[in-house]
Amino acid sequence: MLSVVVKILGLVASVVLCLTACGGAWSIFRGERLPGEVVARPEGQTPIERTIDNFTLGMAQEEAFAQFAAGIQQHTLTVLSRVAMPLDRLEALQEHWITHVPPRAFFTQGFTEGEFTDRRSNEDIAQKFAVSVAFKSQTTQSLTLNFYQAKLFKIDVVPLVQYAVVQQAFKETYGIPHTPLPGVEEWRDRITLLRVLKPGRFLKDSMLFYIDRPLYTRLRRDAGAIKHALEDEEHRHKSTLLQQG
Repeated sequence: MLSVVVKILGLVASVVLCLTACGGAWSIFRGERLPGEVVARPEGQTPIERTIDNFTLGMAQEEAFAQFAAGIQQHTLTVLSRVAMPLDRLEALQEHWITHVPPRAFFTQGFTEGEFTDRRSNEDIAQKFAVSVAFKSQTTQSLTLNFYQAKLFKIDVVPLVQYAVVQQAFKETYGIPHTPLPGVEEWRDRITLLRVLKPGRFLKDSMLFYIDRPLYTRLRRDAGAIKHALEDEEHRHKSTLLQQG
């Protein structure tokens, strides 16, 4: 009888381990995390907001520009750039609303993963981005739209209220945050990632990053492939030099 009980307990433990492993693998298959990535805190039940001032994660770049132009014309949006922009001419505005952001500056804004730690690969991957000029709305200090493969994958927000107010509101809505790095808090659901950078020595105000998870996973894979390709090229170069020496 005792041996039967032991076998049953062993079978139950095996099933639990299998389900745990399969659950982790399934999150990779669904594009929610990459192989080798530590599983974050379980996703919250409350869906994370994906639309900020009528800009929705995943929307096409052309659609986002139409929304931007309408806001400028209706005076609900204000460009923060000191450079004069042709706000009264639609075609000229479309040529100037995308700005150049140095890769080093770009990849310090909301990116925490190892795929974005290499300066050379960041320079290559940044060529695939389009970043809007900074502008403000009636509900934000600043908004910046980030596009990857002509889709809105990240919205950078500087809120009007202080960090403590933002943090408390998010905790009440989404629960206790995950903290992947010091000074970074994170909430996620199946398709959206919300990161908050706390104010500190180099950051006067808190910053919010609303990120489309499927597009972000694609970006991470592309960045990782570029990084590995550069590393392989460097390794081959060093091997060739050793053989010649």
